[in-house]
Amino acid sequence: YQEAQQNINFSKENFPNNQNGLKEALKAIRQGDELYFQGSVSYKQALEFYLKANAFNPGNAELNFKIGTCYLSSYTKLKAIPFLEKAQKLNSNVDPQLHFMLGKAYQLNLQWDKAIDEYTIFFQFLLPREQKELNDLIQKRISECKNGMELVKKPVNVKIENVGPLINT
Repeated sequence: YQEAQQNINFSKENFPNNQNGLKEALKAIRQGDELYFQGSVSYKQALEFYLKANAFNPGNAELNFKIGTCYLSSYTKLKAIPFLEKAQKLNSNVDPQLHFMLGKAYQLNLQWDKAIDEYTIFFQFLLPREQKELNDLIQKRISECKNGMELVKKPVNVKIENVGPLINT
């Protein structure tokens, strides 16, 4: 049996015995948000603050979503998966982009079927105008996943050779 997970907001009611920790976590979230909302170029710095707040309260869907999103823009993209999955378990409606981000993370991790499922769910929840705008992107992502499934069935044996300093620097 799987224990149900519940979203835990950063509030005085949820942390009556640790007001100082709550204050510090909220401060870290504010600092992270300032960077996060500047766009993906600032996600790395935002991530540091979000991880501090997450150490205090790992049960918040929005924070887990933001951490996952930040990781998807980093060099350690696959670290996004557990945070995005947790966000989904805590509150599947935490952000309209959740299913797209999960699809992207699964695709990067070669979990093709899961990626296709998430892209499909994302597309189904879009408004008709948004479906028209994003149809090509979603179809491209699904096609990439299907191609990936076929390519891993037929691996190619290659030998990588260094041809010298004039070619490989």
